[in-house]
Amino acid sequence: MSKHVLLVFTDPKPGREEEFNTWYDDVHLGDVLGVAGYRAAQRFIANIGLHGEEPEHRYLAIYEIEADDLPTALSDLRKALARAELSEAMAPALITYGFTAVADRVEADDAESVPDQDR
Repeated sequence: MSKHVLLVFTDPKPGREEEFNTWYDDVHLGDVLGVAGYRAAQRFIANIGLHGEEPEHRYLAIYEIEADDLPTALSDLRKALARAELSEAMAPALITYGFTAVADRVEADDAESVPDQDR
């Protein structure tokens, strides 16, 4: 099985942020995680970027997927969401990107220590 992530950038419709977040957290995440291969999800709210960039969308959801291939996993998700309850509070202009891992995950404890710059 390969590891993949799906990044989903969304926004609520004006004045409907609370409704959007409630639906996303209480309904939508469960719908997505009910699809075979979708293992985990986490949502984020945007801040400025490293160089002061303004984000195009306010919210990001990252879905972790384990599947033989990403196109099939995305097709399975599209089929499942065709039957799911989508919120009217979500703005229609969303963006999705799928990525496949090309290397193992490295955590801080696994990384080689960075040389001391004062030496």
